[in-house]
Parts: sequence; structure tokens; C-alpha cells
Amino acid sequence: MVNRAGAWTLGLMSLGTLVLAGLMENREQEGEAAFAQGHFEEAIKRFEDPYRRGVAQYRAGHYQESAKSFDEPQRNEVRLDALYNLGNSRFHLGDFPGAIEAYETLLKERTSDADAQYNLSVARAVLTRLEGEKDADKVDKKQDKKEDQKQQDKKQDQKEDKKDGQKKDQKEDKKDGQKKDQ
Repeated sequence: MVNRAGAWTLGLMSLGTLVLAGLMENREQEGEAAFAQGHFEEAIKRFEDPYRRGVAQYRAGHYQESAKSFDEPQRNEVRLDALYNLGNSRFHLGDFPGAIEAYETLLKERTSDADAQYNLSVARAVLTRLEGEKDADKVDKKQDKKEDQKQQDKKQDQKEDKKDGQKKDQKEDKKDGQKKDQ
């Protein structure tokens, strides 16, 4: 049987162990714990490792920051994963040429990465579509300019016709006036 003093001491020791365990964690471990609980903003603050910080930033929807983190020099064991995630971050930012570059660089070393191959094909397709739309927009703008020019020319012709008509009327009025005078 444990007396009250013994129970109190045992409780303090247990509490002390928990407190010390928290104090003994490094920033990476604190970041991992926050990340595991879905607290990505807190994990971002804790992670010093650029890859881990980049993953937390990506999960938090901070694609610009995650791209910067994944673009930093990486530990060798995550370097290719960082390239993949760099491609994904750039894709989310609409930087399709940058995403393509990251996927292609990854695939030079990890040729059988099906996810990277798929993402590369999607990025290329989106870029092709966007370039096609830009070309179509250029054609539309040229057509719009031609149409605008036609409208301006028509208005100018109408103004000139109106002026010519007024001059004719004035000449006829002058002739009529001269005839009446005679």
C-alpha cells in the first residue's frame, strides 16, 4: 500500500517525466507532432528541414512558399521527392513550364515514376491548351481591330457624306437664290 506522500511523489515524478519529454523534443520533433495532428501552420514554424517545411506549407495551401522550400538544397534521401513536390507546387501556382521542368528533371533519374509521368503529361496538356487559347485570343484581337477600323471608316465616310450633302445643299440654295434675284 502506498501512503499519501508516496502517491504524491510518484505523481510528481510522472508529471516531471512528461514535462521533460516535451522539453527534450527538438524543433523537428515538435514539427512532426504538429503535422501529425494537422496543425500545418504550427509545423511550418517548427520545421527547419526545407523538405519537411515544404510539405507542411504545401498541405497548408502555401504553394509559393512550398515551391521555395522544395527548391532549396535537399537531403539526398528526399531530393527526388522534393523535385516531384516542386513540380506540384508550381502546377498549383499556374507555372506550368516550371512544373514541367521539375517533373522532367525528376524523370531523368527516376524514370519509372508513374505519378511524375502522369503529372508531366497533364502539365504539358494544360500548357498546350493555354498557348492555343493565347493564339486564338490574338486572332480574335486582330479581328476585333479590323472590325473597329471598319466601324471607324464607316463613321468617317458618313461624316464626309453628310458634309458633302450640306455643301451641295448650300450650292443649290445659292443657285436658287440667284435665280430668284434675276
